[in-house]
Amino acid sequence: FTGAPVLVFRHAASGRVNILYRRADGNIGWLDPNVPPAS
Repeated sequence: FTGAPVLVFRHAASGRVNILYRRADGNIGWLDPNVPPAS
């Protein structure tokens, strides 16, 4: 736990897991990882 507010969710359009977080500078960060599907 980092103490930073974080929201993890599944993007409705892509079906991928995304992460929203509050950055140290007060702005919002959004991670949309492009991970290839497992085979």
